Amino acid sequence: MYTVEELIKTAIAKRGLNQKKVAEGIGLFQQQLSAQVRNRRLRADVFIKALDYMGYDLVVRDRKTGRELAPDDLLKKKLHKVFGDKDYSVRNATRIGENESLIAYKDDDDDMCFVVNRETHMIDGLYSESEVKRILSNL
Repeated sequence: MYTVEELIKTAIAKRGLNQKKVAEGIGLFQQQLSAQVRNRRLRADVFIKALDYMGYDLVVRDRKTGRELAPDDLLKKKLHKVFGDKDYSVRNATRIGENESLIAYKDDDDDMCFVVNRETHMIDGLYSESEVKRILSNL
């Protein structure tokens, strides 16, 4: 069985990167990432951000429903924004697309979509699905 620290080391090596480059890419100093890996105390948010930075997806799927949990669900962050009288959240939405800077979600209760900025982790605007596809392709 592998530890998350071994997995991150392998992922870094497979991409031909080093800890310094990955750390800088996720907003840490190399020493911070190195200490977490060395001491076997890699935080979940750092692990997920590092995988994302290197172009890997971490997928956790409910065996009963088949529904995937988004990384934000795994981190127990309540990413949400109120538009009008409705609270839109990644917890109640399905991931429908992404690019280097945005992740798009479609609300499970209605046909509205929203995007999350990967860097700021903020939800931006409500869109139709066709508008989201245009937004994702223009960046």
